[in-house]
Amino acid sequence: MKRKYAALDVVGMFSGLELGRWEDTLRKAVRSGSVQKLIAWRYGLQSGLADAVSKGFKNDKLDLWVMHRCRDIEQCVKAIIKKRNPDPQLNLKTDHKHHIKLVRETKRKRNAEIEKFFAESNF
Repeated sequence: MKRKYAALDVVGMFSGLELGRWEDTLRKAVRSGSVQKLIAWRYGLQSGLADAVSKGFKNDKLDLWVMHRCRDIEQCVKAIIKKRNPDPQLNLKTDHKHHIKLVRETKRKRNAEIEKFFAESNF
């Protein structure tokens, strides 16, 4: 089977990756604004878990660990998308209905980008 992105060694990461180092890596990714890198990581975690299970490393703790790391990545992507599409500033001189319309448009853009992220990063 041809994969979009390389699988990550989740068993090695589970046994040796320190949470502080993982958080630093995610912070750097958020600062750089690279959603593509996070897509590859999420896909790699999922495909790495599938590889581990196929090799006989079935473990509930490993499954939960991978789900938590995927959730971390999803939160980072949401932060990047929110930075790209900030909420419009309320101007008291303008119409409130117009402001509400702008807020809804912004949320639609964010939701569309998040849907795209999930579609591209699913294994």
